[in-house]
Amino acid sequence: MSTSTKLSVSTSITRALALGVLGVLATGAYASSPILSVTNVVTDSSNVGGIAEITYGPSIYTGSHSYNYNHTSTTVSDFSTEVDTAPTTTTPGLAYNYQTNTTTYTWDRHTWNHDSLSIDVTSNGANQAGGKWISLTGSVQSSIDTTLSFDLSASGNFTSIETPLGSAAPLLASFYLGDSQPTLSSLSSVTSASLESLSYYSYTSSYSTASFNLLAGVSQNFVAYVYAPTDVSVSSFNLDAYTSNYNYVVTPQTQIYVGPKTLIGASALAPIPEPETYAMMLAGLGLVGAMIRRRTNATV
Repeated sequence: MSTSTKLSVSTSITRALALGVLGVLATGAYASSPILSVTNVVTDSSNVGGIAEITYGPSIYTGSHSYNYNHTSTTVSDFSTEVDTAPTTTTPGLAYNYQTNTTTYTWDRHTWNHDSLSIDVTSNGANQAGGKWISLTGSVQSSIDTTLSFDLSASGNFTSIETPLGSAAPLLASFYLGDSQPTLSSLSSVTSASLESLSYYSYTSSYSTASFNLLAGVSQNFVAYVYAPTDVSVSSFNLDAYTSNYNYVVTPQTQIYVGPKTLIGASALAPIPEPETYAMMLAGLGLVGAMIRRRTNATV
């Protein structure tokens, strides 16, 4: 059975690259994770019944990612001969010829980080009639320049309304995100929902907002709202945010595979003359040389 030997080498050289094609920007220096922090998180509500409280978070998670790129391979063949049967003075010998291939693989390992922030608010009461809202406020800060993108989502129930064309969904949850208190006109409406054959339905709506640019060490306030009109309840409100990628590093990698020794042929080895045979051959050559010299002298 053939076997192979694997040698792994991780080159210690690292370099930061800006790869616009991949949409990833390198940071100038390696930053300690996480880069993101959040403070002064407060939730408030109106007309939701019961208490709207933070049930998860604020939680900051640092994600680590990697992929391999720029693969290359090089194969070098080494040839060797091994004597199986040594020749004698009367019999030839036998030698086997072998080939061993060594393949070197190289590639670049790309690694980077990003931070994500999650906050969940849950309302445990029966929503009251009329408009209602839940808010989340706080401050975020980053140790390096980055972009923080927010996603808002909410879930709850609604009662369908009757129209000349049949049952329809009312205006569902609306969202707002900014750095100050909103006005009603600044809310972004989400009205999509799937109707079923019942009079009471559940919904899950989401809204991806514009991003905040955070400067290193500078605190930035955020204000997030979900608003629901009459016949729509809000049972949960979720805020998720994530930074742009950072600590982008490329590390050259090398792996060496030594393949099995493979038989590629055989060759015969000529018999080895005895010492007496060598002496007779040398004497004969000397005699021939002497005869040639005599002829040369006679001619002169």
